[in-house]
Amino acid sequence: MAAPIPHPMREKLLRDEVAYTMSIKLVKSIEIAGMAKTAGYDGILVDMEHSSFDLETTNQLCVAALYAGISPIVRAPSKDPFFVSRILDGGALGIIVPHIRSVQDAQDVVNAAKFQPIGHRSSTNGLPHHQFRSIPAKISNPVTNAATMVIPMIETLEALELVDEIAALPGVDSLLIGTNDLTAEMGIPGDYENPRVTEAYERTIAACKKHGKWLGVGGLHARLDLVEKFCKMGARWVMAATDGPLLLGAATKRGAEMAALNASVVKSQQANGHSVEKKATNGVTNELGVECIARSQQFDFNDENTTLTHARVNGYVESLRRRVAELEEKIKVAEQKHVQARTASLGTVDVVSPINGKRRRSNYGSVSSAPVNEQIAANGEEQSSVQDTMSAIGLLSNKAMAESRTNTGDKPHKLAIIESISAALAVDGRDPSKASSSQPAYVMDDQLTPLTRNLTLSPFHRFLDWSVWLPHIDENRLYEQYEAVLETSDQGVDPARTALPRFNTYLAVAIGISMSPDAGRLSSLASNLHAAAVKLLPFILHSQEPLDTLHCMLLLAVFSMFSASGGSTWHLMGFIMTNCIAAGLHKTVPPRNSSDSEATYRVEWLFWSVYLWDRSLASVMGRPFTITEVDISVTVPDITEDETASGPVRNKLALSSHLITHAQLISDVLGSRQPSPLFSYSNLCFWREFPPQTGGTTTPTGPHFDYLDQLACRALILMVQPKAQNLTSSEADAESDSEVEADTITCCKALIEKLYNRSGSGTTVSFLDAYDILAAAVAYICLVQRAPQPNQTGLTQTFEVVSKASILLTQCSSKFSALSIFQQFLLTLSTKMMEGQGSLQNYQDLIPPGIPSYLRRIVQRYSSSRTISNSL
Repeated sequence: MAAPIPHPMREKLLRDEVAYTMSIKLVKSIEIAGMAKTAGYDGILVDMEHSSFDLETTNQLCVAALYAGISPIVRAPSKDPFFVSRILDGGALGIIVPHIRSVQDAQDVVNAAKFQPIGHRSSTNGLPHHQFRSIPAKISNPVTNAATMVIPMIETLEALELVDEIAALPGVDSLLIGTNDLTAEMGIPGDYENPRVTEAYERTIAACKKHGKWLGVGGLHARLDLVEKFCKMGARWVMAATDGPLLLGAATKRGAEMAALNASVVKSQQANGHSVEKKATNGVTNELGVECIARSQQFDFNDENTTLTHARVNGYVESLRRRVAELEEKIKVAEQKHVQARTASLGTVDVVSPINGKRRRSNYGSVSSAPVNEQIAANGEEQSSVQDTMSAIGLLSNKAMAESRTNTGDKPHKLAIIESISAALAVDGRDPSKASSSQPAYVMDDQLTPLTRNLTLSPFHRFLDWSVWLPHIDENRLYEQYEAVLETSDQGVDPARTALPRFNTYLAVAIGISMSPDAGRLSSLASNLHAAAVKLLPFILHSQEPLDTLHCMLLLAVFSMFSASGGSTWHLMGFIMTNCIAAGLHKTVPPRNSSDSEATYRVEWLFWSVYLWDRSLASVMGRPFTITEVDISVTVPDITEDETASGPVRNKLALSSHLITHAQLISDVLGSRQPSPLFSYSNLCFWREFPPQTGGTTTPTGPHFDYLDQLACRALILMVQPKAQNLTSSEADAESDSEVEADTITCCKALIEKLYNRSGSGTTVSFLDAYDILAAAVAYICLVQRAPQPNQTGLTQTFEVVSKASILLTQCSSKFSALSIFQQFLLTLSTKMMEGQGSLQNYQDLIPPGIPSYLRRIVQRYSSSRTISNSL
């Protein structure tokens, strides 16, 4: 099945919430769609019945609404298919038809609006609803039918009499009462309080509830008391406002305010004894006895050509006074908001968090590395929001059209988060090194396969065993959620209440499948579980726990490392760390709530889970870190302080802490301070020699500890710095460089052989493993060939290592097809080695774009050093 069409209005109705639209009858420009989105409306209702709009204008407004992320609904002039089908082809997601007088009238609308087998709408392709993509009708028509809302109007006495039969029609999604026309037909025009109006609503609401349809309220946007009454009775969407009255009302209000202001100024002047016509003077007279009028010129702070002259001093001072008054007023408002928000915030958090809209202290948008006074931090670093500050200096809001700048901090712009996650998931995961749009993936069956213990227990345990990389996850609590989901999988459940447990279960099983020997056989199940989990995100986003969304995004990022269908890991991790910083998790640990006993994760470890993957991803791909060490003030939790943790939990967190130490070591190696290789190598040796103990006296073993060798190899490759042989250096430096290079050669060869021997067990790898394999092979080739004349044994070993690495990369490219370039590059590089050093002089042409920068430097330095060596 094709991907569902985003339809905020319908999605809100499915959640049994009240949706509301802005009617468009005056404004023809497409900007009105973005304004409606910013104002918080779920859709626009383009009114062709009561306006002069033609089809072209209507279609442009509909397409603008689609791209703005709100639902375009159109009221057609009549039920004529000439209008209905062309309106829908132009981008509308709903069609309202007035003056319905019979069941056949409503059926005619269904026939014109729905494709076969529901209606008889002419099939077409490249619709704006599907981003103008060409999708087979067999796939696109059912999806389009599901998203297209057919809304007959109940505004005649005949339709009211037949309302039950009209609501029962297949293909009718909603009814809309046109209150004005209905009262006119009743002979009581505009008498909204008449009991007959209430009876009409009661009758229509009963028919809608009986047949599972939604009712809309029209013509009452000036009577919100009645709108609220009918919505509480069962109506579920409202024609809430119209562009013309909105503009006229706001303009009239401001005109009245200015008239009152003018009257107040005139009255004040008269009270002070000044004539309105007389200009104020500064009391100074010249030699002729003429009073000098004070020069006053307004000072514009934002004018780039503004300079301070004698003529402007007076206006400058007055402008400063006005500005001080404005800022004092803003401070008062900000302090009031701050006090109100603290009860709902976590710790000392002050600015709006993109995770859930609660106020948090952070340096969102710019993470300062300067030390902050502790007392200031304790009392809150800033009282005004980032958006207030940006507005004050004349910049656009950092959320642009996505959020109203007049209503910041009250409610989060949660749709922007969903859209950002959706965008990252839409990136083609087959090439982790770049962002390219993915081909549409069609799922033949939208129904999730019933989860059984036999099917899911093994991959679920595999995920739990691997969760040392996610130290924030509480395995016991996650297992309880897994059991609960299995027990209720075949029963009707509240999606909002069970969204997080089901999301955790679906992703845990999907990730476990993706890293298991059965990944190929069960790939469809993993993809379906991933898709089902993504659909639960809106429910989780509306939960009261602010960090749920962050936890869910992290699971999505992990899945994308093992599956090309999971989207872009790089974009997801960037978005995750941005939200971490915005939430202030890099500065302080949120206090535990009273309900934390039921939490799936340990909040004090959440930032470090994100930190681990940020460092891993950036280091293997040659990308910058999303946050520097100097900006992190929170410390790794002390395991010994948690007296409630069991032995296995302590062992897991000890190993997680060891992994974090490695990530910090990588940060030092690649950071701005650039410590000497010998210093970094000494730290790495200490890290390798003292792994965490698991309660025994022997060296711990297991798959997790095997991975420590891979991490050590990764660090060594980043440390190794090949130097040209003609460059002078001290004996100590030369000896240390030689020691690091020898250790790197040994580790690279051992890693490739270990992964090659393990490949026969069917264990799958992530694309990070592919980068490590390539790095190990390239580093091995370059360092081994540094000998002036490699012997035959050395060439044979090199060939063996290259062959094994090539096989491993081939296996990786079966999941991430774009990584096949790694194998091609490795084979080309090894061939050039066999031909001789001179053939590497044009190394720029040899290295494809997707190769990480640190490997480019190794090849470059190797090529330069060998070229110089051969010329000596």
